[in-house]
Amino acid sequence: MKLRLILPLLCAMPVWATDLSLPLQNLMEQHSVSQLLRGENRVSLTQTGTDNLASLLQRGSGNSITLTQQGQTQQSTVIQLGENNRVYALLVGSDNQLDLEQVGRSNQAQMFLGGNGSKLDVNQYGDANLVDVGIYSVTPMDSPLSITQTGSERTLYIGIY
Repeated sequence: MKLRLILPLLCAMPVWATDLSLPLQNLMEQHSVSQLLRGENRVSLTQTGTDNLASLLQRGSGNSITLTQQGQTQQSTVIQLGENNRVYALLVGSDNQLDLEQVGRSNQAQMFLGGNGSKLDVNQYGDANLVDVGIYSVTPMDSPLSITQTGSERTLYIGIY
């Protein structure tokens, strides 16, 4: 029943493209609906300043997120559901927080935290996943890490500088 309701809406989207914003028009002209729904999405987000918040969710396979936060008290939540997804994160400043969850196979998370008092919470569920974390801090013990990996063939690298 839901498929019958969604399908006419998806088929009608190109007709409405003249009423959409220019970036959305370009997206609809360059990609079919099936391409947009199957994954392979790329997100790049940069935030600077104080007290910024980012929440990102991706579903599908082959997705990537590049996240850069510079400043103080930045908070990010990233969730990826699917296979072969990637997260690249750079957090520089103080009291920043990144919560990451990846569910699926062959996902990778590569993160670098620079500054004091930053917190990292990573959860990966599935096989053949990788976490690579670099921390640069004058007081590295003020930067708590919580990393959970389940499944087989998991890899974890942690560098403290």
